Amino acid sequence: SRPIILAILSVMCIASMGGGFAVLPVVIAKGNLFIFIQEFVYIQFTGVLDYFYTASEECLPGGPNFSYSYYQSLGNIIANLAGFAGTIVFQKFFQKGTFRFVFWCTTFMKIAASAFDIVIVKRWNVDAGIPDKAAYIFGDAIVYQLTTMLDFMPSVVLNSRLCPKGMEATIYALLAGVSNFGQVSSRTIGYMVSEWLEIRTVVPCDFTNLPYLIIIGHMLMPLLLLPLTVLLLPPHRINEPVTGIEDRDPDPAPKTMPREVGGKHAAGEGSDDEDNMS
Repeated sequence: SRPIILAILSVMCIASMGGGFAVLPVVIAKGNLFIFIQEFVYIQFTGVLDYFYTASEECLPGGPNFSYSYYQSLGNIIANLAGFAGTIVFQKFFQKGTFRFVFWCTTFMKIAASAFDIVIVKRWNVDAGIPDKAAYIFGDAIVYQLTTMLDFMPSVVLNSRLCPKGMEATIYALLAGVSNFGQVSSRTIGYMVSEWLEIRTVVPCDFTNLPYLIIIGHMLMPLLLLPLTVLLLPPHRINEPVTGIEDRDPDPAPKTMPREVGGKHAAGEGSDDEDNMS
């Protein structure tokens, strides 16, 4: 079934991206492709990490063993506050940078933030005397969510900048749909890679290869995005309008010749009238 899923996913990706270049201006089509790749290369496997953090002692002896109330309530509250802080940081430090520079910065930040998951999965924080809850709150709930918001903000601005006048709603909906399609594709690949690495989330659980999944999906794959910022993103600053998104202007309407009220034409008309009167 895996080859069939990959084949269907590949056909859908090629059709959607190729169709964009066929019907959209090049600048919008490139931005559309970048938005998809940005979501796709950051492989999503949040379900596996959720199981790791909340696994029981029977499933994962010596693991974090967080309760669902702690993981879902306190963790989410702190994560939302960190996301709000991310919007403030973006407005303060990144709103005047170019799209290329900002995406470079946020990509490296997300890669660095993923290191906290590896520290907890490998239990290095316990060896250093740092409790799991403290490591999770500082790493996954604060740093990771802050960097995720910093990465999300330029994507939203890029979507809005690529919308030509008169078609804002249509183009924005298209770009947002492509972004969601990239996320769904990323989750599909994440589940398949998890199975390939033989990660088990039920007793007998096996999270031995989870660090490799984090390294591949959250550290190595996002690096593919860096050269594409130069190839696909406009060189404009975030606070500047993007040029080249409008279709070619139609030919201007032919100008009508102004009516002559004097000169030879008027004089000619007068002479004809005089001849008729004579």
